Amino acid sequence: MDLLENFIAFDDSSGETKKIVARNHQFLGVNRALEAVVERRERKGKLGVFWHTQGSGKSYSMLFFTRKVHRKLGGNFTFLILTDRDDLDTQIYKSFAGCGVVDNDRDPCRASSGQHLCNLLGQHKKYVFSLIQKFNVEVKPE
Repeated sequence: MDLLENFIAFDDSSGETKKIVARNHQFLGVNRALEAVVERRERKGKLGVFWHTQGSGKSYSMLFFTRKVHRKLGGNFTFLILTDRDDLDTQIYKSFAGCGVVDNDRDPCRASSGQHLCNLLGQHKKYVFSLIQKFNVEVKPE
């Protein structure tokens, strides 16, 4: 039942709708990551690493994980999805948008600048997409 409820998505980002079903490593990894979130206090905030290789479905793993956290744990979780390249940021955003999870035109969730990123984070959105470079602000030691 878990597979049916949490590990199937329909992605139309390519122009035609495709059914996406999690692979075994995604199913196991997402469920272990969810356990870590549940136990985050005992773990003192150390949730671990969910390691993937090229072409292994990282974007969909993130989608499955974030949707399952929102469905099963509720709460006011904001997922900040950071990359270091424009093409990756666009790819991940399109995967989430293609599955109907976000729509930047209707409800902005993609930071256009460092200030916009701060504003989005202050709005308690479910998802915010950005480049790590947008955190590049001068920090005063005092």
